[in-house]
Amino acid sequence: MGRKAKYLTLEDRKKARSAQRIALSQRPHKAMRQAQNRRQYLRVKPPPILTGSLRRHSESRITWSEWITVHARFLQGDDEVSLDKIQLQESDIRALVGTPSHHTSLTSLRPFDDVWGPVSAAMHGYLSRLYIQEAEERADRIKRGTPATAREELWSLFSRLSSQRKALMGALGSGPMNRYTPEQWIIYANLLWISRSIKFAAEDLGAFTISADEYLRTCSERLWRMGQITDEML
Repeated sequence: MGRKAKYLTLEDRKKARSAQRIALSQRPHKAMRQAQNRRQYLRVKPPPILTGSLRRHSESRITWSEWITVHARFLQGDDEVSLDKIQLQESDIRALVGTPSHHTSLTSLRPFDDVWGPVSAAMHGYLSRLYIQEAEERADRIKRGTPATAREELWSLFSRLSSQRKALMGALGSGPMNRYTPEQWIIYANLLWISRSIKFAAEDLGAFTISADEYLRTCSERLWRMGQITDEML
């Protein structure tokens, strides 16, 4: 337990209490100043530029042409797709999303290489559907909010995605892709998607530096291309 401070005189005690009251009264103002400084910082902060492996991963293909139908089915909301060698259910696909560990019957299938194509396409379609829903909700909030809150949300999203990518990079480890385990392939697919999401977030931040209308236009066009499954979105 702490010990009370000792004062030589009653006047010393009064001065100490007065100083304490002043300090306490200034705390909200300090928080307000910090918030104002952050808003000003974000207002002039330049949009991020993607380089190196982040840029390469953000531009990498996730779904191959032969599995576009699987991608489209999960994008459109199907919760089950039956193929010759495998039955894909949304619950299994959902278990593959995010950081390890990924516990699902799909990872025990052998040879895993034979099923990875449709599995990754299903993941991609499912994640694209979630992204469209979240992006529409975010655009609606930004449309109704202030520029300051919009910048805060967009930068927070970018920061959160960057942290997720760092965790996935650490979980993936090093080594040649031709020796990846099923778990590593799943991590890699998540890494590609998160990297692409970071690219989208950077584009949104760049558009918002121009205007809120430019951000909304950029977002709307991207969601249209994603829904139409244009080649660049695969």
